[in-house]
Amino acid sequence: MAGKKIVETLQVPQPDKRGSLKPIGGSDNDDFCNVLVNQVCSSLWKKNSDPDERQRQMLAVMTAMMGLQPRDELEGMLIGQLIASHNAAMECYRRAMIGEQTFEGRWRELDPGE
Repeated sequence: MAGKKIVETLQVPQPDKRGSLKPIGGSDNDDFCNVLVNQVCSSLWKKNSDPDERQRQMLAVMTAMMGLQPRDELEGMLIGQLIASHNAAMECYRRAMIGEQTFEGRWRELDPGE
């Protein structure tokens, strides 16, 4: 449907122990880590992805965040920004590689408001 925005969130398993999500976002506060990972997942380009692919994309974000091993909230936020920036850059590179894409078309795709 045109104009209908689908909001998806990653359901991070909640173990019994508080602070168990620290490997994802660097905080002892599980709410902080859940919000952070979902913010990063929301930055993904998922328009052309089916539900299974979207789930893989979001799990890849969580895996990357854990792999970079944030030690505190600041590192968690910086890691989130790094991953979001990486994904945005890769999407721009993908669009730039479309063979029949014109220069003007690239800009219109990135900023449809103009």
